[in-house]
Amino acid sequence: MVIRVIREKPINGAIPSKIYLEGSFFAYGLENENFAFPVGRYSVSGKRSEKFGANKIYLDVPGRSGIMFHGGNTKEDTRGCVLVGSSRNGDQIAGDKSNELYTMVNSAANAGGGVVCVVENAFNWSMALTVAGVVGLVFLATR
Repeated sequence: MVIRVIREKPINGAIPSKIYLEGSFFAYGLENENFAFPVGRYSVSGKRSEKFGANKIYLDVPGRSGIMFHGGNTKEDTRGCVLVGSSRNGDQIAGDKSNELYTMVNSAANAGGGVVCVVENAFNWSMALTVAGVVGLVFLATR
């Protein structure tokens, strides 16, 4: 199973995203821009979170610990984790879907399938900055 988190352009320090399971939309995500981990491919595991008193999906992010999918509403509810919700309004989400995610991922793992999480940016930041710089230079050169 592949969990795909596609990050969108940040809003007020929050990074909204859409989360897909095997190519189908599953939920909305939200991260705190100040604590976001790099885009990439991560192995995942399910285990009990003492903080939340429930089973959660953890991502194996090198150099970080405790990165998981959990419920919350705003960027203040996370310090590096991905919030998972059923609805989104700008820089906020609602309707915790992390337990449902755990159940689906655990089912796939128990059926003998591997599970990974792929995190990517929908917007190519470096390309946008390059294009903006070139357009700016052309504008200045023609004045």
